[in-house]
Amino acid sequence: MPYAFRLQILSHFVEQRTLVSDLTKDESLNYAALAAITEGYAALDLKDLVSRAVQNAAERSLIDANGGLDYPAVGISYGSSIT
Repeated sequence: MPYAFRLQILSHFVEQRTLVSDLTKDESLNYAALAAITEGYAALDLKDLVSRAVQNAAERSLIDANGGLDYPAVGISYGSSIT
């Protein structure tokens, strides 16, 4: 897939995901760099990359807001004691 298409697709998926979430897009996001390092990725790969990045950002946001993120159902707790 050409660079210009990857750039456009990445931008679209990020915009789409931030519209349906409480997260805001980081204006310093460098689409050009992302498009350059994702050579060989298909559109579905780019969509998955954005989905995972948004999921990680949401988890970091919860950790920052609550001082820790708990997953009691699976017995894992991420708290401020982890370094």
